[in-house]
Amino acid sequence: MVTIKPENVIESARFIKDHRHEMTNGTYTIDIQKRWVARFDEADLLFLARHCKNIRRLLASSTDTPPDVLAYLAGETQDFWVNADIARNTAVPAATLYRLALDGAHEIQHHVAANPQCPPEALAHLAKSSDSGIRCRVAEHRKTTEETLELLARDDNMSVRLCVAGNPRTPAVTRRVLARDVCADVKANCQASDPDTSEDDLETLASYPHPVVRCTVATNPATPEHVLELLSKDSDGKVRSLVVKNPHVSSKVLEKLSTDGDNRVKLGVANHSETSPETLARLAETGDVGIKIAVIKNAKTPIDTLVMLASDPDAEVKICVAASDRAPSDAIDKLSIDEDTEIKRCVAANSHASARTLTKLATDKDSEVRFYVAKNSNTPGEVLQQLADDSEAEVKEAAKATLLQRGATNP
Repeated sequence: MVTIKPENVIESARFIKDHRHEMTNGTYTIDIQKRWVARFDEADLLFLARHCKNIRRLLASSTDTPPDVLAYLAGETQDFWVNADIARNTAVPAATLYRLALDGAHEIQHHVAANPQCPPEALAHLAKSSDSGIRCRVAEHRKTTEETLELLARDDNMSVRLCVAGNPRTPAVTRRVLARDVCADVKANCQASDPDTSEDDLETLASYPHPVVRCTVATNPATPEHVLELLSKDSDGKVRSLVVKNPHVSSKVLEKLSTDGDNRVKLGVANHSETSPETLARLAETGDVGIKIAVIKNAKTPIDTLVMLASDPDAEVKICVAASDRAPSDAIDKLSIDEDTEIKRCVAANSHASARTLTKLATDKDSEVRFYVAKNSNTPGEVLQQLADDSEAEVKEAAKATLLQRGATNP
């Protein structure tokens, strides 16, 4: 089998069209990049899922893969690692997760139970698992029904009951039963999750020995600011990361946690809508790519910070700036001369790209760059006329369509 490595999605689609028979019989397979998935036609992705085993895990893990393709991969390939990737994918359809909950191995069921999109009926099935770890994931899931939580509240395993006690969806009648549990940790966690618990009691529970109880206090919407500030100094990184997610966390606490030694905590701060512009600017100077990308996507990030990140040494960071609808035209124009073709594709698609930059990119050797120039509303009419005679059919048709949208009489 020969592996073909196309330069872009247009070349990939053309190869699939021209060599469909050879790919079906195993003569050829192709490699694609994960960031391309969103730009493929669904029919081509389904074809690739069927005939290119080498990219099945890439498709299974991408949140841009269409639901029907994920459903095919989960139902037909019978590949453990593919199914594990699908079970972790937060864009997977509920029906596919339900199927994996019924048929998957315990390792896969763990991922299904932890997936925030797992449907209640799948969680109800997994609640009967012989694996206590799976039952714990069900017990803490925000989509688990009251009926299932009531069942798990009677579980022989203390860790399962501890998770039920900390779930804010646990009904009052079940919470009263757990408040009399033989295990002190379960009783404490039940109190920690109760929105009616007094501020004094929440402050006491913020120093409880078991970290799960402190985590529950951190997520309780009734926890006052001074207790959240206390928990922001907790020795457990998970507790501190959950403080960031509390709906009432203050900008003061967020600013303090922006210097935390745990990147999970800093990532949460970078994602938070209440983080100040000054704090976001400081976070942009960290060495972590994920944190810098979160800063770029935050609506409060200063424009000067986006300009600075346009010169970042990491390509993924520059791609994110190039695709941002908040990036100023000077940053977009600067990125247009980058050697990375993917960055230039994002620039060509950005609505803030200047006419001068788009004119330059219209002659780029990469057909997909020219394709996005042809679709951009800022591209000058004379450049679109030029692209309407491009050697690539996809570019040509995109330019003609843009001209027609503008009411041109001679596309």
